Amino acid sequence: GTYKGRFLGSIGKCGTWSFDPNKTLTVGEGGIVFTDDEDLWFMMDCYHDHGHIHSKEHDRGQEGKFGLGVNYRLSELQGALGSVALDKMDAALSRMRATKKRILDAVKDTGIKERPMHDDEGDTASHLIFMLPSAEAALCFRSAAAQAGTQFSIISENTWHFAKHWKALEDMGEKDIFGIRAPSYAPETMEGTDAILSRAVMAGLNINMSGEEVERIVSSVRYG
Repeated sequence: GTYKGRFLGSIGKCGTWSFDPNKTLTVGEGGIVFTDDEDLWFMMDCYHDHGHIHSKEHDRGQEGKFGLGVNYRLSELQGALGSVALDKMDAALSRMRATKKRILDAVKDTGIKERPMHDDEGDTASHLIFMLPSAEAALCFRSAAAQAGTQFSIISENTWHFAKHWKALEDMGEKDIFGIRAPSYAPETMEGTDAILSRAVMAGLNINMSGEEVERIVSSVRYG
């Protein structure tokens, strides 16, 4: 995805990309970090590989050690898969964007509202999200769409991507952590977010959707 022409992850001093199985670009697991700051790049290069100061002049066992590190290296096979996937990325995004546009154009006359977008042109189009007038309307829409053949989820119920459901985070709230007092992370502190996400219904899109699948989604949205 992009924002005003800049790739997501390239905004700021350091960026990260995940390559886990549920991402648009995946090699099965792992990820990358990148930066245009040479000093930061050097530290990241060392840290992700046990602290090794990588050298072309010395064997691995004779390399210096910058500091403590971890073992987060991708294999060369994963790197090769990623290179191939990256070459296909533009084509993949074009197909998903075309699919999403086809669906939105087909349901435009229903008056249903897509979620607000900060940059339509940069959208990866991996998901279809509509904003319903109320949480009750979202529940009704989900039920009706499911009867028509498409399963929509309500984003506020997502236990992985909504911090309201993170018990471990809630337990950290209002405690001193490294000398800093943490704010409260109790569910009631997220009522504003909850009010928005409880109205948001979502369905995933993929690269290889058939015309029949697209038409089923269109019919489900219209039925909902």
